[in-house]
Amino acid sequence: MGQKVNNGIFITLEGIDGCGKTVQSRRLAAYLQEKGYICHLTFEPGGCPLGEELRRILLKSPTGLLNARTEALLFATARAQHVAEVIAPALSRGEIVICDRFIDSTIAYQGAGRGLDIEFLQSLNAFATAGLEPDITFVLQVSMATSLGRRKRGFDRIEEEGKAFFTTIADAYSHLVEQNPQRIVAIDGEAGLNDVFTQIRQKLDDFMKARGE
Repeated sequence: MGQKVNNGIFITLEGIDGCGKTVQSRRLAAYLQEKGYICHLTFEPGGCPLGEELRRILLKSPTGLLNARTEALLFATARAQHVAEVIAPALSRGEIVICDRFIDSTIAYQGAGRGLDIEFLQSLNAFATAGLEPDITFVLQVSMATSLGRRKRGFDRIEEEGKAFFTTIADAYSHLVEQNPQRIVAIDGEAGLNDVFTQIRQKLDDFMKARGE
């Protein structure tokens, strides 16, 4: 199948740790590539050399070393470089970009989870991304029990946070879904892997048909 030309689509997957978004991001990229689209799969924090360095600091630093404001600024710095170096160029070439986490993670984790001012975080990230927002976002919703059961051993600094922290994050994602129905789609992450992917695929197919893709 020949490669299809499109105007560039920015897709993000979100949710609490252990929701399954990384697996589904990979499946979605493979699905779109099979359909003939040029697809770039990436993730945050990371996705570029500077982002990888900041990922190490953000996720591997000893618990308590970074305060909440430092954490938010480092995430925004990594995102600014990621957008400038990877995401924006790919979109300008007409590619589909799939990103595992983006701005909604900052609103949920650093805003709701760390208690930072959400309006400031929105302004900070609008500056970092030059106003870039996803075209469509899938939030995979799972219970705390499922989240904990799916996480691997050797938690990173953020994954070491307790149940109360992640309950707050899950609630924040639910609010984001309610507040942004035109962009954010809730997905039942408790279903089997194939059923979760079917939900995502059907919603994305509908979205792309509406765009004329």
